[in-house]
Amino acid sequence: MEILTHEDMLAAPQRIRNWHSVAAWLAAGRDWALTEEQLEVAALIRSKKRVEFQEVLGLGKGTDRDDLYGVAIFRSMQAGAYSSNLFDVPFSMRTFFSEKQGSV
Repeated sequence: MEILTHEDMLAAPQRIRNWHSVAAWLAAGRDWALTEEQLEVAALIRSKKRVEFQEVLGLGKGTDRDDLYGVAIFRSMQAGAYSSNLFDVPFSMRTFFSEKQGSV
C-alpha cells in the first residue's frame, strides 16, 4: 500500500488534478456493488498485461453500464490492485493500467 503525505500531494499537482477526476467517477458509482465489472476488468488486465482506460470502458460497450467499468477500475486501483500513469500525465482515455509487480 502506498501512503501519501500532504507534502507528497503538494509536490505533484498533476496527481491532484487526476484524482479530482477519479473522485467524480467514484462518486457516480458509489451505490453500485460492481463485483462483476471488477472481475471483468481484472480478466482484461490479466490477459493483456496493460490496458488503456478506453479499453476498460469498451467492456460495457452497447450497454447502459459502460461507465461502471470505469468506476470499477478506479475502485480496484484505489484498493491497490493496479499501477497506472495517473501520477505522471493528465488523465485521458489513453491512461493505462496494469497489475502491480508482485500481484497475484
